[in-house]
Amino acid sequence: MVSLVVGVWLMALPAGAAADVPHVVLPGETLTSVAKTDGLTIAAIASANDISPNAELIVGEVLQIPAQTAATQATVATGAAAGHSYRLASDTTSTTPTRTSAATVTTPVRSNTAAATTTTTTAAPKAAVSSSSDVPLPTAQYVSSAEIAQIADADGVPAGLAEGIAWQESGWDNDVVSGIGAVGVMQIVPSTWTWIDDYLTPSDPLEPASALENVRGGVLLLRDLLGLTDGNESLAIASYYQGLASVREHGMYADTKQYVADVLALSARFSA
Repeated sequence: MVSLVVGVWLMALPAGAAADVPHVVLPGETLTSVAKTDGLTIAAIASANDISPNAELIVGEVLQIPAQTAATQATVATGAAAGHSYRLASDTTSTTPTRTSAATVTTPVRSNTAAATTTTTTAAPKAAVSSSSDVPLPTAQYVSSAEIAQIADADGVPAGLAEGIAWQESGWDNDVVSGIGAVGVMQIVPSTWTWIDDYLTPSDPLEPASALENVRGGVLLLRDLLGLTDGNESLAIASYYQGLASVREHGMYADTKQYVADVLALSARFSA
């Protein structure tokens, strides 16, 4: 059954209206999978968004899904009923980001790295935050290796692996915000945060203004990826960075391979 919001919205469209439907890219999605879900061609979606048919999607970017006919609108409604992340244009403020490579990382050592011995800071964030927000918020907090390890252990993820990804992503600093809007220690974009809340921790939503909850969100996502890759750490790390569907379809890109190598080196150091 089409959700009430989507159903009412579609009924409000005049016959033959050429209304595009915004779609927020979720982890693992590709142009191929989005086109298949919506009953469109890759070329149609690429043309509607002025991108190459071979473009790689980024988690959190917004695609405009053409809905030019009643038949296409019905297809979009079916996709929405299946749980795909559509949002009304009036609710959409995101712009399509550009894919960026992982930052170069320096390998820390537990005994002499400041971040590794810093406990969580409770200093006021650089902007007022609200715990009622449903997106991750940057706050002036660092987490320690022990805190990351404790969260990873509780969720069945190798502690060194979680610490390595966290260091690679942010240096354990929850105040980091990337050019594509990824936030916090584990660099989670808002749409992925919502997906984690909806599917991985529906009964215990993440606290947006907490560095430790940002870690928990990333660890839950990593646990899911480890399960989907039969425990293959390299594939899980690559999927955290590139997207699982993309890795399966195209293999690891050069920057993904470097990211995996960096995280594995960090993981080995933290696990020593």
